[in-house]
Amino acid sequence: MYGGATIGTLQVYRKANVGNRLLWTRSGNQGDAWYYAAVQFEQTSDGDNYIVFEGISDIAIDDIQYCCSSAFWATGIETFTNDGDTYLVAVNPLECAHTIMVYRWDKMSEEFKIHQHIPVEHCPTKSTIFKVGGEVFMIITTSRTESRDSDDNFELYTPSSPIIKLEGSMFVSYGAIPSHECYDITFFERDGEYFLGQSNKRNVSGGITNPTFNIYQWV
Repeated sequence: MYGGATIGTLQVYRKANVGNRLLWTRSGNQGDAWYYAAVQFEQTSDGDNYIVFEGISDIAIDDIQYCCSSAFWATGIETFTNDGDTYLVAVNPLECAHTIMVYRWDKMSEEFKIHQHIPVEHCPTKSTIFKVGGEVFMIITTSRTESRDSDDNFELYTPSSPIIKLEGSMFVSYGAIPSHECYDITFFERDGEYFLGQSNKRNVSGGITNPTFNIYQWV
């Protein structure tokens, strides 16, 4: 969407048997760079659903992806502020969706808008935001390595819980700790030192007997 007054409009519709519903629109000159946009919609039960892209004038789109991730199924919601901006983090455990959604409050429209998709290698269950030395970090608890359940395959329940760091306004990879079907991690401070308390449902081998509770010191 680059040019003068002749640049038209790009619109995204959800098309179903009952008619079209406008989901997203952008008009006018947007400059000569590529921009990211995310459009959320709910599938209806009234027949086939289609997503329609309608462009008028000199408009290009690329790298279109469809994902089932939605905050509607989120089990863990975290909010935090940084440099005057407010963020919301939603974890979606539905069918082991390997994505964390980060939203940022838009002061113009007065609503949260999708800011970042964070890929997660294993099945996420919750996020915990914490600050060390003025820097923002997030640790993501994980339950298993893939969506299927198996009482016989203990390796499914020995994933890692990634730690990511906020650089500017985007989260980047920082580190990880092992987990064993973990659903909760707490950050706390004592005598000027920082710790992460981790509650696991299983033991270090992935078995269901003698589950572990670990405390990690931040160094």
